[in-house]
Amino acid sequence: MSSRSVFAVVLVASVLWTGCATVERTPLATETRKGIRTVAVIDVPEPEKYFLVPGLVPGGPALYMFGAIGGLILGGIEAARFEAATDEFTAALKPTHPDVARHWNESVADLLRSKGFEVTRLPPLPKRAEGDDPDCSAIAGKYDAVLLSTISVGYAVESAVEPRVYASMRLASGRCTETHFSDSLLFSAKPIGSFTHVERDARFSYPSREALMADPQMAGNALRAGLVEIARRAASGL
Repeated sequence: MSSRSVFAVVLVASVLWTGCATVERTPLATETRKGIRTVAVIDVPEPEKYFLVPGLVPGGPALYMFGAIGGLILGGIEAARFEAATDEFTAALKPTHPDVARHWNESVADLLRSKGFEVTRLPPLPKRAEGDDPDCSAIAGKYDAVLLSTISVGYAVESAVEPRVYASMRLASGRCTETHFSDSLLFSAKPIGSFTHVERDARFSYPSREALMADPQMAGNALRAGLVEIARRAASGL
């Protein structure tokens, strides 16, 4: 397996680990848009961790010479390195109070208001007993639509150390039973997978992991800026 393929595996693992997988892209139909006036925006909480995807372990691809066993070993190594790097980055970033959730929640609400919607922000909804989907029963029918979103923020080591900011958005019906609009977006240097790409500002890249850890304040600025840009891109489709 090539180093590019291994990095893709680690990247996918990081997305799943942070709870932000891609969602199917659904455009908002013009007729549906006409019928939506009031929107409940469900706030997202501050992430518990800010991820850091480390570079490929030296000599890692050689383990694939040993087939499935080598792959399992490498997978374990990469998972452990990812968790350790994430813990280190989180410890460096938290004292700067990144407050990324507040920036996201406020940006989304303000942009929807600018599009003519009447917006009510609400705290996170509980999960359904039978799965991870939000339980909308407490607000069902009170609003024309409900905006649900997730965010996941961090950095990844490539040729440079690049910001990776993810968000998924779903504008659901007032009872959360239908999807009117959905998208998953990525703020990064280049497109990855099926995410809607939002290009990052080059000034938010670091030359090394050490430089990232030494300047967490700029990293927090990058993560907040990424979420604002993603919100703008998503709102353009509403």
